[in-house]
Amino acid sequence: MYCPQCGTETNDQIKFCKRCGTSLQIVQTLLTKGAPSMNPSFDPREWQRMVFEEYREKAARKNKKSPEQKRLEEIKGGVITTAIGFGSMIFFYFLLGAVAMNEPANDALVLRNVWLVGLVPFLIGLSILFNGIFISKKIVALKNNEERDFYNLPLFSSDPAPVSKLSEGTLTPAADYSVTESTTTKLREPEPINKSRDTN
Repeated sequence: MYCPQCGTETNDQIKFCKRCGTSLQIVQTLLTKGAPSMNPSFDPREWQRMVFEEYREKAARKNKKSPEQKRLEEIKGGVITTAIGFGSMIFFYFLLGAVAMNEPANDALVLRNVWLVGLVPFLIGLSILFNGIFISKKIVALKNNEERDFYNLPLFSSDPAPVSKLSEGTLTPAADYSVTESTTTKLREPEPINKSRDTN
């Protein structure tokens, strides 16, 4: 068997080409079952499903992470960043609050407010968490809808008749006319030139 993408000869048991990574499932199916359009029980929707699954596998190998996995990682990162910010706020508030008791008034005011530095990672973590919970959820839903819409795209404007139900005459079109006949307009016969005219 040969890879349809790069032409590399492969073993029949291999699912993907060693050289380019193309799925060889379709080639194996064609070799074992024959071309689907020649099969009397050919179902175009089954072929579409097979192509869609190959597309999904290729996209999964390319991206490696699904939108849902990215969303969960965002939520996890948001929780960790929020916890770090909250912990640093508490740490700075109590530690530097105790240190500020022994310092002059101006220095004490600064030391008591250093805990606000922990507010920055806390708010960043909350925004990442908000994004993961609400906004990425919509992105995942849109991606799933996009996949579902792609999967349900009609192949034909109406359901095609299976090959076995077609009559023998409908398999080859009737040749009533030729494309090359009567394609140009014929010119009229040229009028004879009168040579008796004076050319003075």
